[in-house]
Amino acid sequence: MSILNICFTTNDKWVRQVQRAIYDIIIRKNSNTGINFFVLCDNFDGTSYFEPFLHVPNITVRTQNIDTQLEFNYKIAPYYYDWIGPFKHLKFLIPDLELFKDVDKVLYLDVDMLARKDLTPLYEYDLENYALGAVRDYSHLRMPNFADIFRVCNKIESGMYLMNLRKLRKLGFTEKCKIETQRFCGDLPVMESVGLAYMKFLDPKWQIPYHFMCSESIYRDINRWNEYTGSEYESIEELVQASFLWHYCGDKEVYYETVPHVKDSFDLSEERLAEFLKTGVVMDWKPSDDDILTINATTGEEYVQS
Repeated sequence: MSILNICFTTNDKWVRQVQRAIYDIIIRKNSNTGINFFVLCDNFDGTSYFEPFLHVPNITVRTQNIDTQLEFNYKIAPYYYDWIGPFKHLKFLIPDLELFKDVDKVLYLDVDMLARKDLTPLYEYDLENYALGAVRDYSHLRMPNFADIFRVCNKIESGMYLMNLRKLRKLGFTEKCKIETQRFCGDLPVMESVGLAYMKFLDPKWQIPYHFMCSESIYRDINRWNEYTGSEYESIEELVQASFLWHYCGDKEVYYETVPHVKDSFDLSEERLAEFLKTGVVMDWKPSDDDILTINATTGEEYVQS
């Protein structure tokens, strides 16, 4: 059996999103995949929220209450948006926490993810000699005037990190991130300051960012994507169908109008999560469920796959 270690960080506002993300991953996992979920909670006890998952075969959920500001010596500057916050810095602590002492690899995910497939292939991806794996931030593809900057700047899409904890411990990753937190406002600038030297950029299929999903079709030119990312997809639709994670980015309502499948997927998973929390019964995701959630990636219009 394959065993995955997946970690989320949250505050008390985003617990429901973590529950939904965990359920979303569970219903798409292969039967021979077991998952250890870890949830780092900023200043609250999250234990009771995840007890229902402990009765699901091959699933464990462990939580830890951490005072984020205290861990970072109260140096985390205020965030500008209410859908992110200091709790996102908790991922920097993962390598050094006692909770992970027997763990060598972790897949860190933001709470605002839609799982498309079993995540075992992503978790087992070979990082070679790198300590971190992530996809690039493709927002520059929406802004042609930034194209030249994109060619020379390695911007990170922050929703997913594959973390080799052994290497990060040897590199003193946590302590470096604590130091850089005093210089930067936000978790992404800290990661880019510290982590780029250890980063392997991955195929965009592993995490499709919201920048792409919500962009006009003119910015979803597969030739530009292949050029900037080193991929070889024949069409945007092929990339979407190959994808493992969609990052809907915080306030999902922003994307409902332009990306209806996000609403459909979220609502269907939310409906089944609510039933699971009441009954403890996991409703498996079926291929027919994905039919109504497939989009025409060229036009951005929803359609039912034949």
